[in-house]
Amino acid sequence: PESPLEAPPETPPEPPPATIGELDERLAAQAPREEELPAPSPAPQSVDAMREEVAAALTAPPMDVEDESQPAAPAPAPRPAPARAPAPAPPPAPEGHEAPAPVEPVIAEVKGRSLGARLLGVARVAPMALSWPLTFVAPEVRDQLGWFALVTAFNASAVWVFLLLRH
Repeated sequence: PESPLEAPPETPPEPPPATIGELDERLAAQAPREEELPAPSPAPQSVDAMREEVAAALTAPPMDVEDESQPAAPAPAPRPAPARAPAPAPPPAPEGHEAPAPVEPVIAEVKGRSLGARLLGVARVAPMALSWPLTFVAPEVRDQLGWFALVTAFNASAVWVFLLLRH
């Protein structure tokens, strides 16, 4: 009985081809025969024939996917749009007073982006710019620096709270 550790002897690999002709012969032997090849696809249609098929498909009635043995339920009638009351007319101005001019919205022209958009852009870029030097530091050191920054920020906020509450 063979042990599972002993592998059966393998057939030696074929030697590399010496010439191009020999390589061609090997490839021809490995190529599938004509009987094994799939059937050729039909000849491509002309562009005009394809356009006609697409136009016929677009103008054809939609296909009914439901079972034809059961009569189709009639489509519900569309609900009429709710009637809206006309806008009330403004009250007449009292005698001796002129009606105020209608208020027109004032649109301030802003050059470039708004201040909020600019600050948001800075808020997105600043942490990346400030953390760039940390790319040269080992990950363990970065973790320690991060914890140190958290503790320092907490202590600084506690000191500010103490100072603000003291007065």
